[in-house]
Amino acid sequence: MSEADRAGPARQAMGLYEGRVRLLYESLPTGLLVAALNIVILCLVEWGAVPYQRLALWALGACGVVAFRYALSRGYRRDPAPDAARWGRRYAMAALLAGASWGVAAFWLFPPTLVPQIFIFLILTAVTTASVVGFVTVFPAACLFVFPAVLPLAARLFFMGDALHQAMAVVALLFMAVTLLAAHRMSQVIDTGLDLRRAHGDFIRRLEEERAAIGRLNGDLRREAEERAHAAQRAVERERYLRAIVDNVQEGIVTLDRDGTLRSVNREAARIFGYAENELVGQPFSLLVPAAEEGEYAMLIRRGHPGEERGGVMIGFGLEVSGVRRDGTLFPMEIGLCRVACGEGVHMIGITRDISERKRHERLRHDLLSTLNHELKTPLAATSAALSLMAEGLAPQADPEGRNLLRIARNNLTRLTRVVEDILDIDHRQIAHWPVHAERLDLMGIAAETLAAECDYAASHGIHLTLDPSSRPAPVSGDRHLLIRALSNLVANAVHLSPPHSVVELAVSIEEGTATVSVRDCGIPIPQSVRPHLFSALCAREEGLPPAPISLSVARVIAEKHGGTIGYAERPGGGSHFFLRFALTFDK
Repeated sequence: MSEADRAGPARQAMGLYEGRVRLLYESLPTGLLVAALNIVILCLVEWGAVPYQRLALWALGACGVVAFRYALSRGYRRDPAPDAARWGRRYAMAALLAGASWGVAAFWLFPPTLVPQIFIFLILTAVTTASVVGFVTVFPAACLFVFPAVLPLAARLFFMGDALHQAMAVVALLFMAVTLLAAHRMSQVIDTGLDLRRAHGDFIRRLEEERAAIGRLNGDLRREAEERAHAAQRAVERERYLRAIVDNVQEGIVTLDRDGTLRSVNREAARIFGYAENELVGQPFSLLVPAAEEGEYAMLIRRGHPGEERGGVMIGFGLEVSGVRRDGTLFPMEIGLCRVACGEGVHMIGITRDISERKRHERLRHDLLSTLNHELKTPLAATSAALSLMAEGLAPQADPEGRNLLRIARNNLTRLTRVVEDILDIDHRQIAHWPVHAERLDLMGIAAETLAAECDYAASHGIHLTLDPSSRPAPVSGDRHLLIRALSNLVANAVHLSPPHSVVELAVSIEEGTATVSVRDCGIPIPQSVRPHLFSALCAREEGLPPAPISLSVARVIAEKHGGTIGYAERPGGGSHFFLRFALTFDK
């Protein structure tokens, strides 16, 4: 048998004994009251039959025993964790003292006459019976009370010598035996009751524990149900919120599964293709594309579903394709595809946009630019050529003032032609296709030609143009017309940035295999916030900065087409420094 198996019965026996001791002390106050009443009755009966000194002395001792037992009862009740063994031993000692006090009365207070003798016999037997009822919980305690209480009485009666007293002694012994047998039987019954109470208590305790556990479980389930209900409500609200966003964006949004089947369609997508939302869900995406392009779409969707699913991947964005409306008409469409992984697998999200209006505007702009290119450039070129002929050879008889006016008119017309070209070439996709007629050039000569062409324009703004004396020839390869145009844009920009009566200086330098032509002014430096986007097509000017109508982005494109660079630096003494840098060209 294991130690745990042996410890189980021991704990059970200790628990039973603790219950017995507890019942002893619970019934003790009633027994003390009965004992005090019997002491009073005995004193009244024996008053006058025995010396009162002896009676008072016995009564004092008996009351002391009652007080001791009462003190034990109070001490047990005040003990927060009473030790059953210790308090059981104390109770047994008190029972022995109580029995002995009544046994002393049988000898010390035995009266000489028969009637008081019979009365003391009855009182002692009644006291024994009443007290045993309180002691039966612990049978040894009952024995410790009964034997000292009854045996002295039986012995005193037996040694009286006559038959009556001996019969009374035998009756006392029989009464003691019957009382002890009844006490033993009652002790067993009480043990059975305590076992049942303990078992019932354990059962009730387990039931209470189970009920508490079930209550906690119900509370947890209720809280979980409430949390799930709140989560479901939040999910519904979030779905409504997202659906409201998706339905009100200006792009069509559709989702596809692996097979290219439409799983959801927002309101704008349904409007673009001319369907109701519920009509498209479950239909193949090929319903919305031309039959000739179904293969390309299928390949694009397969690209969005590789064997390894790794989250969101952009497959294509801004693709210009064709779409099919419900009535079968084709329209230009821009589409972006993205692969996303969710709980149900990998899906494709398609963002579509009807670009019919944009294409129409692009055609109108292209037609307008083509018309302006023909209707403006051609007359300007013819007028410029006529003025050049008149200024250089056809009017030699004109006076100097007339020739000067012709030269000014020619320069201004050239300037106007360049402005028109900048306006017509504002689309950089068109500038990127300009042809470059490369030839060997001297960058210093380009600077001199630009200075001569822009001299009158600068003078009209009160600006003096000059060429740095330290400039030196720099051989480069490029298109003369484009390089002069780029440098003229820089000069015009410097003129706009410069205050009146100031100087704009051009300079050409060579350093580490590169040739640089610089344009320096004394005007307002470009703000730091503008510099990163200075050469972009849509450069935003700071408030207070003089306007520069000449597009610096055109100069940037021309520099890049020649394999060069354009840049800006703030001059230490104030002003701006723009420059173009190209690779040197050496004779082979």
